[in-house]
Order: sequence, then structure tokens, then C-alpha cells
Amino acid sequence: MAIRVQTTERPRHCWAFAGAAALEAAYRRKYNMLIDVSEEYVFHMGKAFALNRDSAGALVRPVENNSSLTGFQGSGDIAQKISENAIPPEDAAPYLQSQQKLLDILPVLGFAGVGAMASQEDYDAVEFCEQHIPLLAQVNARYRAAGWGSLGNNPSITALENTILADREVICDVSHKTPNIGGHVLLLIGFDRNRQVFLAKNHWGEGKFIEIAYDERSQLADQFGLVHHRCRRSDIRAKPGLLAGQLAGECGERVVSDPPAAGGGFCESRRADQAGDGLSGRRAA
Repeated sequence: MAIRVQTTERPRHCWAFAGAAALEAAYRRKYNMLIDVSEEYVFHMGKAFALNRDSAGALVRPVENNSSLTGFQGSGDIAQKISENAIPPEDAAPYLQSQQKLLDILPVLGFAGVGAMASQEDYDAVEFCEQHIPLLAQVNARYRAAGWGSLGNNPSITALENTILADREVICDVSHKTPNIGGHVLLLIGFDRNRQVFLAKNHWGEGKFIEIAYDERSQLADQFGLVHHRCRRSDIRAKPGLLAGQLAGECGERVVSDPPAAGGGFCESRRADQAGDGLSGRRAA
């Protein structure tokens, strides 16, 4: 059953969608709350709160902050960022489905295009305008991870399994092995040890969880691989209702999965969470 279907057309927002999905999953499990957080705000926060530095580490001038006008440049470290900054509900800052929708804001603010923006103040005008990140979204930013941890580069299969079984969300950098080849970020939500696969929530319109094989040589590993991957876990302990005073400043479909077939579930009676969005690995009830 689909709760909300959302695809992304803008360049490389996968890390923002994975972070939002992890936050939603954790609140569902810990507080039995169905929340829908703003991927637009997660992306904005990951960009606008980052400083541009040159190869020597010095701040770039005159535009020292990154911008939502640029895609890519994110990773599983969004787990840390959603522990430092609260996120508002989706309806407070709805996701802009295409890059053009973001660019269409520029003439409203008096800019002919990106080339007409020359200063940090120009970029801030777009970043924090009512058409992009309304003041209401900043005031209502109240969902936050209480902590995060890194599993390091290339964690073992056992480490990934145990982290999922410990009721932690696993945001994972993976390698996409077919066009478009390159880095990608998604959310691991469970595993099937008998079939030697992880289940993951992606955002490319699959309408179901995808599978990533433990063994890259397996036929099931023809799309994604866990080679050179890095994974972070989030730890949601903050109580609901945290407000924006805490602020320092592509994986979008919403589905619930069918229960696994008899005998085909997760190892030791573990399963993907069937409640709410079905996003996170957990113990079976």
C-alpha cells in the first residue's frame, strides 16, 4: 500500500531522501508516530549550512556558503547533520519536484538567472525566501536525531546486520554499478540471511524495497554494490516537539511492504518494520 509516492528530478538529492527516511522510520518505531519530514529542508540544511573552502581549507569569497541550487556533494554524513539540526514537516517546506521549479524562484526575487547572483546575500535571498524555505518551516523544525555513529569504511556484513538488529537506522553510501554509474546514498532497512541480501529503501520509483546482495558476484548485485561503502547509524532519542531553537541553521516514495512469506523472513525472526512506512529493520513483534 502506497502512503505517498514521490520521485526526484533534481540532481542527486539521494542523501537528503535517505536522511529523511531514517528520521521518519526512527520516530515511527520509538514513538509510534507517523511523521513526514521535509526532504527540501534536509537538502537545504545540508547545503546552506556548509562552508565552501578551497584546496588549502580557506573560506571561498564572496560566496562562502554552499547552495541548494547545486546538486550532488552529499553523503551518509547526513546522519550527523540531522542530529545537529531539527527538520520540519513536509507541508511546511514541500519538496520542489524539479530543478526548474527552484530556478523559477529567481525572477520573482529580481534575478535574471544564477549568473546574476554575485554575493552571499544574493544566495541567501534565494535559500531562505518564502517560496523555498518559509519562515514557518524554520519555526516548526522539531524532528531531530539525538545522536549518530559511524560504522567506518567497508563495515562487515555482521556489523551491518547487528546495527539493524539493534534498532538503528543505517544510512549507507553505495556504488551504483549500472548507468548512471557512481556514488549513491540509501537506507538499509533489513536483511534476509537465508537469501544473503539486504533490503534497502531507494527513491527511484521502484515502488518496493530493493535488494543488495551480500556477495557482489551474485546475480542480485547487478545494480548496487557494497564495495567501498560507508555507513552511518542514527540514534533517535529526542522527544517529539523539539523546536527550531535547536537549529544551527533521491529516495522519496513512501511504501509499506507486505509481510514476508512464511519461512522466508529475516534471520532469527527479525523482519523489516511492517508498521508505518516500513523503513527500518527491527525485531519482530
